[in-house]
Amino acid sequence: NLNLLQEKIFTANTPFEYVDLKTKNAFFSKFGAGVSFSDNKIVDSILIMPDNRQEAYAINVSSYLKVDAYFEIRKSVKFSSSDLKIFIGGNFDKISSPTFINQKYLKNNSDNITLTSTIGYGFADLLNIEFRERMLFSRLKQDMLSYQYNGTTLSHTLNVNYLLNRNFSLNSNVTYNTNKSTWASPVNFTIWNAYLTYRLLKNGNGEVKLSAIDLLGQNRNVVNKFYNANFATIYKNNLQRYVMLSFSYYPRNFKKD
Repeated sequence: NLNLLQEKIFTANTPFEYVDLKTKNAFFSKFGAGVSFSDNKIVDSILIMPDNRQEAYAINVSSYLKVDAYFEIRKSVKFSSSDLKIFIGGNFDKISSPTFINQKYLKNNSDNITLTSTIGYGFADLLNIEFRERMLFSRLKQDMLSYQYNGTTLSHTLNVNYLLNRNFSLNSNVTYNTNKSTWASPVNFTIWNAYLTYRLLKNGNGEVKLSAIDLLGQNRNVVNKFYNANFATIYKNNLQRYVMLSFSYYPRNFKKD
């Protein structure tokens, strides 16, 4: 397209941040919002041929708009020999993007919401327990074609790390995943990993780790993806249920108390 113009996107953001370190129970928060718009954004104009081939060429379109917002809160509470850490965060974005299919003007509207929360407990540097929740909600809507796609991804993770002695540590984490999308059956799977670590050499610079990954053999690696006028549920190839022995060396000195 020899008539294509340089794309210009105008963006405005308003970030805010607050930190309180006056007490041992530290508090941190930040939040913000932004908007982006363009009157000459570059997008694909798609032509669907009779044999189902697609031809696409770049054009400039107007009325592109993106609105986003985010927040993050962190709080720690210290006790005599233990501590509690709390995290809550999320972000939201809404995108309105025009496109052309078979020379017909269409406007795609997508919404994405991500929420994450974590609570962790540590006891005397011996035991650390963390529970994490992550929720992703997505929607792609096309008014002129009267369709709407929805996708939901949920994950619940429990992570436990225990120091057996000065050199040995044991870690295990379990994640239960749920993936739902329009016109598709829900996909549920659990990933369980375990690690045994041993520190060696004079200053603990060496590490031998025995890793057992995906003990249940259920890893599906499913992703919901929204782009232009398309919604896709993608399954990616990945390793399942394997054991690995590794050695690492860290060329640094660990300070002694």
